[in-house]
Amino acid sequence: MLLLFIFTILSCNSENRKSKYLDIEDTILLKEYNEPKHFLGQAYCYYIFQNIIDPTTVTPELFTKYVKGGSMGLEHLSDYHFWLNGETGKLCKKLIGDKFKTIKNDHGKKYIIFLNYKAIKNERSSPQLVLNHEKLHVAFSIYKQNRSRIERLWSSLSLKEQNDFKAKHVGYNFNNQDVVLREYFSYKFEKNYQQGLKLLQSKN
Repeated sequence: MLLLFIFTILSCNSENRKSKYLDIEDTILLKEYNEPKHFLGQAYCYYIFQNIIDPTTVTPELFTKYVKGGSMGLEHLSDYHFWLNGETGKLCKKLIGDKFKTIKNDHGKKYIIFLNYKAIKNERSSPQLVLNHEKLHVAFSIYKQNRSRIERLWSSLSLKEQNDFKAKHVGYNFNNQDVVLREYFSYKFEKNYQQGLKLLQSKN
């Protein structure tokens, strides 16, 4: 009887862990693109709207060639659709031309992840690695209360190690500490997604 009780507890704990992992998956609208023009058409203007890229420096050509993927919240999607009808939004749509396609969130997801397979191949990267990296971005956003755990890992590095990391990953706004922690966390655990997720999800 005692063994059955222990087994039941272990099974429940296992199911709870699985459900937590599934909770992350359930929040994500995954958009995968084999054709760069489709990635450009649906993602470029949303990146501009979210102030992630500057269209004067990141042209559509550079965007499709080098941006392997990305993750963003969808809570402002209605604002994005409104923005598209404004001056800047109309200019963006004109720049993209007939390739433009708006984002729809018919399933009520909270986050969107883009995967640009052409750029992933160009960079000789792995689609799963890029997906893991972006899902860790989502976890970073969801578990805000546990970011201090990442901060401790970052602070344990020497100044040289911190500077080397920043030099290796150019193009990020590392003046923003949240960006530092998010990217360090995601690069550190992109090859071991479950371990990174556990770091943020565990109670201790």
